[in-house]
Amino acid sequence: MMELPFSHAGFLEVFAAFNSRFLPLLIFLWAVTAFVFLRLHSGGSQLSRWVVLLLVVHWGWAGVAYHWLYFAQINPAAPLFGALFLLQAGLLAWYGLFKRQLVFVPAAHGWSAIGWLFILSGLAYPFITPVAGMEYPLLPVFGIPCPTTLITIGALLMVPREQVRPVAVIPIIWAVIGGSAVFLFRVWPDLMLFAAAILLAVYSLDVRRFARSIRSLGK
Repeated sequence: MMELPFSHAGFLEVFAAFNSRFLPLLIFLWAVTAFVFLRLHSGGSQLSRWVVLLLVVHWGWAGVAYHWLYFAQINPAAPLFGALFLLQAGLLAWYGLFKRQLVFVPAAHGWSAIGWLFILSGLAYPFITPVAGMEYPLLPVFGIPCPTTLITIGALLMVPREQVRPVAVIPIIWAVIGGSAVFLFRVWPDLMLFAAAILLAVYSLDVRRFARSIRSLGK
């Protein structure tokens, strides 16, 4: 089994301290996130910049408030994780706000339906963890890496492939890292992260087109 520099109890205590300090902000962030995606569902792609801004806030917040201020107290790798999250926030801001190359089309294709499933999973995260046997405040709630990743991957599945590729790598990486909490700490809602990582990789790389190209080379 993987040797970690912290215990299961220490991992949960980080959430307890984080929740105790930031719970009103986490509730506000959840409400804003739900509102923005509800508006995206009814308003369409003209809300793309607001979605990008929201995702930038999520990744920046999780990088600084969670990884640097709290998780770093028990995990020496947390500062690196925080930097990775800030890099993703920067990439989203660059491609989505400055270059305006991230356009979210919520009902353009079947992938959008899958995207909404992951977004709803991220929004449901604070309600699923207690049902999964965890007790407040010793549980992940919101404004932390895993629900942020679920929501982001869901949103990216609504972006055309050519636009999504530059900002897909870090969410896929973190989905794999964060998903390990299922096996290490029995955080069962994180199982969705593995499916999210696989599907975003398939979507962004257009695996079927790649396979057709390989087959055509053999003819």
